[in-house]
Amino acid sequence: MSEHWVVDFDVGAVQDFEGVKARDERRGVFTVIDKLRQLGPKLQGPHMKSLAGEADL
Repeated sequence: MSEHWVVDFDVGAVQDFEGVKARDERRGVFTVIDKLRQLGPKLQGPHMKSLAGEADL
């Protein structure tokens, strides 16, 4: 059984996503979300960057 991570969405990010109309751009966002669900904190760049000043994010 594979482990999946819960992805929590920021309200501002959801509002920004609602403005994305191009099908290929929306698909790209869903691809990254799926990678984040599968890999969680193991996700590597270019899809993730550590937040400065925040531990374990």
